[in-house]
Amino acid sequence: MSSTTIPEAWKKLETTPLDFILVGSGAGGSPLAARLAERGYQVAVVEMGPRKPDKASDAVVENTEVPLLHPETTEDSRHSLRYFVKHFDHDPNESLDPKIHRGDVDSRDGVEPADDQGVLYPRAQGLGGCTLHNAMIT
Repeated sequence: MSSTTIPEAWKKLETTPLDFILVGSGAGGSPLAARLAERGYQVAVVEMGPRKPDKASDAVVENTEVPLLHPETTEDSRHSLRYFVKHFDHDPNESLDPKIHRGDVDSRDGVEPADDQGVLYPRAQGLGGCTLHNAMIT
């Protein structure tokens, strides 16, 4: 089944075989899905990232498979969503916060996304979610 095909039976409450749909297979989603399945519920887990991306050409080992390499995974464009949080609009103390990213040119590719401002809040995409860059700790 492709990622965009939803069986007709699943679209109707009376005929869907699913009891739960969980979004995200990270430290919360995967254990919750397992517990629900253990109790006999039909569960679908939806994840936005690749199951297993191609290994970087210059890598000896895939960084998502070695807990010690979790800082590297945070910067890996195959996994990192580069999600920024702006806690308050027009905060007068914002200029004092050293973590604030003010829209400088991105050193990775020289392109600055329009919403790339605020405090970097690392998020990962892929099977396992943010545990990919949190040392695989559940």
